[in-house]
Amino acid sequence: MREFLKPTFVLLTITFVVSLAVASVNHFTKDIIAERVIQASMGNRALVLPNATNLEDITQEALEKLNGENTNIKEVFAGYNGSDLEGYVFDLLVEGYYPNMQVTVGILKTGEISKVIVGDHSETPGLGSLATESPFINQYEGLNLADGDFRLVTTTPSGPNEIEAVSGATSSSRGVNRGVRGASDLAKILLQ
Repeated sequence: MREFLKPTFVLLTITFVVSLAVASVNHFTKDIIAERVIQASMGNRALVLPNATNLEDITQEALEKLNGENTNIKEVFAGYNGSDLEGYVFDLLVEGYYPNMQVTVGILKTGEISKVIVGDHSETPGLGSLATESPFINQYEGLNLADGDFRLVTTTPSGPNEIEAVSGATSSSRGVNRGVRGASDLAKILLQ
């Protein structure tokens, strides 16, 4: 009986020490990680609306205009250069193949998409992650909201606002497109 207790005690001790080490590392790094996520989000906002020198958080008033229709939008900013409106920045959290894909969309006051950036995501490297990179997300740049909704196609685009999905990564492509469409729906309301 004693020969069974000794290995059990050793395993419990090792498990306790490793758990304590992981908890300690988490305790000391969680604030640093949270700060880096915030800085990355701020950097993405500046990149999608580069001429804006000031971003004003208008999330609450903007979401009220949707009457709760789009829950993917997490934050909305009006971008100004001095007192002139440059456009809007939308931070969204959408589901691709996996949940919690962060999409940041910049839309100019002219109704044109300035840039789309996909931040933190869990899409499969080398497959779904291709929908988070160029050339896929670059297809949105310069498209105008007045030309209609952004439609995902699996062939070469033949019309305005058609976006070619990444082959083998349709769910990830749909996730990004869902984010851009959510931003464009609210932008159409804000730009009226």
